[in-house]
Amino acid sequence: MAKKFNDKEIKSIVKIIENWERPNFTWDAVCLACKKILGKVPTRQALSQHTEIVVAYKTRKRVGSVKPQNRKLPGSLSLAASRIERLENENNALKHENNNLLLMIKKMHENAYRHNILVSILEEEITHRGRK
Repeated sequence: MAKKFNDKEIKSIVKIIENWERPNFTWDAVCLACKKILGKVPTRQALSQHTEIVVAYKTRKRVGSVKPQNRKLPGSLSLAASRIERLENENNALKHENNNLLLMIKKMHENAYRHNILVSILEEEITHRGRK
């Protein structure tokens, strides 16, 4: 059976994925990178049982590696500081919203489990109704 990771380990693994700079980004490479945190190499299945890790992996896979681009520099330090402050505030708001959504999903998952609703039922695609 796959090991359950605690919240601190999950956050550390997500941080590894988000800050990934190496050219090869695969589940095997992520598993090897997690050895520093966990003390042993976890399996892909153990990592993929945690929603936060899977979302971070899929996001990184979709976005690719972060490479600096030719960016336009701000005219002054005060403009740069105000932009940084605005982006930090926006980032904090998005983190807060993301945490709230994760809590909501966990509640829904727990309630579905209590009422014997299968995961396969919850993951079914929503049908689109045709307009007349």
